[in-house]
Amino acid sequence: MIFASLLDEDQLKKMVFNAGLEHSSTEIKKEGDYREIEGVGFSVDYYLSEPSSNLLLSLDGETAIHVLIELAKEQGWQIYDSAIDSMIDLENPRNNGYSHHQKYVQQILKNE
Repeated sequence: MIFASLLDEDQLKKMVFNAGLEHSSTEIKKEGDYREIEGVGFSVDYYLSEPSSNLLLSLDGETAIHVLIELAKEQGWQIYDSAIDSMIDLENPRNNGYSHHQKYVQQILKNE
């Protein structure tokens, strides 16, 4: 799947995301470069990265996005949600894409 985005990559700063993510939780599974942050009712999966302007995360569970939003606020990060093709509103989490994701899942289930 290819995502086209309106992001201006020239405005993004390179950084190391791993330190901020690993200090976010004490429940982190590590296997090689793979990491999984586990919490009550959620998990966040990612691979270690070199300094880069972005990092792909896989979220499981509705509360994962809210945990990530709080971390983004602390770290000064922005979050791009490919499901809604826009940046997440960190100050107004209800405007974010979980409900869009649920609609998408329902659409897929209907088509099966």
